[in-house]
Amino acid sequence: MNTGNTFFTGVEWSYGLSENKRLLVWGTPDAGALAQAKMCADTGNVVQTLLMADHHKGYSQPIGGVVVYDGQISPSGVGYDIACGNKAVRTQLTAEDIKPRLAKIMDEIARRISFGVGRVNPEKVDHDLQAVLSL
Repeated sequence: MNTGNTFFTGVEWSYGLSENKRLLVWGTPDAGALAQAKMCADTGNVVQTLLMADHHKGYSQPIGGVVVYDGQISPSGVGYDIACGNKAVRTQLTAEDIKPRLAKIMDEIARRISFGVGRVNPEKVDHDLQAVLSL
């Protein structure tokens, strides 16, 4: 699926919410996370709510969820679970810039940064974004 500067793969589920809001879900929806996402979507100045493919029920917002407010984005649903982490960085890159190098970029991120319970990596995890993207 290509949505301008962002691209997604896999199954997409779309749920209509009040006031023309949408909840997009990649992967098979988890019932608990879906209920939380709908609650988040109808709170405040939310314009978009998304659940990533690995989402699951969280404390108040689903883990693996992103809530987009008018003028800001909250990826706070990622990072409160065991060994999860996320960093949002604004760049001038488009999906077309990254698509040809996506596999290489993801392999390099996995090599350099510890993911998962018990995995360790002696290398410092604060990397120059431009260096990783130049692969």
